[in-house]
Amino acid sequence: MSSDRQVNDWSLTAEEVVSLFREAGARLEGHFVFSSQRHAGKYLKREILTAVGSERQYDRLCRALAANIAVMIESGVEIDFLTGPANGGVVLARAVQPFLNELGCKLELIPTIKLGNKSFGLDYAPKNLPKRRGVMVEDVVTTGDSCTGAMNPFALSGATIVSVHCFLNLLGRTEVDLNVEHFKPLLDEQLETFDVQKLGWRSCPMCVRREDINTDEGVGRGAEFVAEHGQPSTWPVIDTFL
Repeated sequence: MSSDRQVNDWSLTAEEVVSLFREAGARLEGHFVFSSQRHAGKYLKREILTAVGSERQYDRLCRALAANIAVMIESGVEIDFLTGPANGGVVLARAVQPFLNELGCKLELIPTIKLGNKSFGLDYAPKNLPKRRGVMVEDVVTTGDSCTGAMNPFALSGATIVSVHCFLNLLGRTEVDLNVEHFKPLLDEQLETFDVQKLGWRSCPMCVRREDINTDEGVGRGAEFVAEHGQPSTWPVIDTFL
């Protein structure tokens, strides 16, 4: 198994994780709209982490996930496979696996495939999964729906996802929320979001200040929201878009 020194060298503090996000250009501040239609003042553009030029930061984050998983295994938690929610989680799992191998944790990678909008299937023969125990990796856990959705076919095949490890936990999700024994984010950051769809635009301080919504491609759902409602600077006094 891994040496304590190697695990310690690969581990990251919360401040170091934030620094890596910023160095990669993935941590954005401004006015953003999530897929839930909630507004927020921060956004992590996760795609940047796997882009050309961000290899060093991405590898450091992946090594840190591997170190945390190794510590969990060495504490006595039995795990025999590695997976992630399709499709980004599978990419992350493939990136983490070599570092786990280097630490002496030989976990089989079982990929998942996405079927439709919210359904997940296994790219694996279900008959081989009874009594298997796995760890799931994800870049960002917001609602946790991607993780729990990907767990369902494992449960149906007799396997158990014991643990979830991620770069960032945005909304304070816990083991209970994800229905796992262990949940270990590299960064646990409570992100304040504002439900303007239900509470009106006055519930969002950025909207109140009439700050433009970020409409960059690949940054949330800002472009779609603005196409339907316009930028806050164009809104009338009343909440006519609700």
